[in-house]
Amino acid sequence: MTRQSIEFVPFGVLERYDVSSRVDFIIEQIKQDRILLLEMNMSPDERLLLMQRAMEQYDTDFIGIKLHELRIRTKYGGFIRQKKLESSLLLVAPGDAEIIQKEHGILSVGLTV
Repeated sequence: MTRQSIEFVPFGVLERYDVSSRVDFIIEQIKQDRILLLEMNMSPDERLLLMQRAMEQYDTDFIGIKLHELRIRTKYGGFIRQKKLESSLLLVAPGDAEIIQKEHGILSVGLTV
């Protein structure tokens, strides 16, 4: 039985890598049956590179990756002067994962084991 895990990867870890090394890091983690929650969004060019590299390594044991962006909106401050803050996280999962956005922002990730 394969054990799946969800790994939160903070911005501080991701910013240490250049784009190419970051993409390689992500793919290696997914190949080890991990689901990643990245505290960093990726530009369209970075996402394209990630998908290209993943497809280059496609085989019976690694069927690619799925990406899902999570937008987080929060309010802070006083009663009169509230400010809104928006940030995002990027969920990266194995290609066979089923990612479903449910009501009230609940996210469900199903994996075939």
